[in-house]
Amino acid sequence: MRRINKVDNRIATEYHRRLAQGEMAAEYSKDKKYYHDVLHNLLFCQDGLCAYTEKRIIAGEEIEEIANAFAGGRNTMEKPEISVNIDHFDSDLKDKQGWDWNNLFAVDPRVNMEVKRVMEPIARTRFDFEEYMFLKPDSESYSPFKFLEYDSKEHIFFPSSEIDDDVAEKVDIVLDFLGINYGTVKRERGQYLDDQILLNHQPDQYLTAYQMMMQNQKNPKP
Repeated sequence: MRRINKVDNRIATEYHRRLAQGEMAAEYSKDKKYYHDVLHNLLFCQDGLCAYTEKRIIAGEEIEEIANAFAGGRNTMEKPEISVNIDHFDSDLKDKQGWDWNNLFAVDPRVNMEVKRVMEPIARTRFDFEEYMFLKPDSESYSPFKFLEYDSKEHIFFPSSEIDDDVAEKVDIVLDFLGINYGTVKRERGQYLDDQILLNHQPDQYLTAYQMMMQNQKNPKP
């Protein structure tokens, strides 16, 4: 899970203006006319990748098309024919601050529907949800290379050996409820990266895992 810069890439200017002025509805079910503005802006910030798994959602060349598709602060592109959800990182805010930019990410629907909706309530029984915010991918304190390591054989992420045990426990829980090591995600990521490395190709998805694999090759652990 990469860190995502959502501060400097606000291209849905009409939505952001209304949000800043308190004109967006509190409930996510309202103001749906801005859904595709927000979705395209998120995909632009995320370079077309799922915010959590880094699975590619749209082709890289479409990113510039998105940037050029906002006129008068509104998105002019048609609804994308892609499989994607807008996820609320803290789902409790969906009815209270449903359009809060800082709580929204574009994600793989499989992860959102099959994993996060099941695992997030379980995570809440372990810690106050505010204690997970440092692992939110747009948090200023978040860095994958600070908190995570990658097993190049099993193709799973795990907490860094450099962090304290209590932090590592939170990292483990976040890896679970964001579906980052979910079975099908793990298999697809492993197959894709192994193939790309074998063919000596530069991957265009699962980039954090790839970078850590390359780092593992240069600095193998004893």
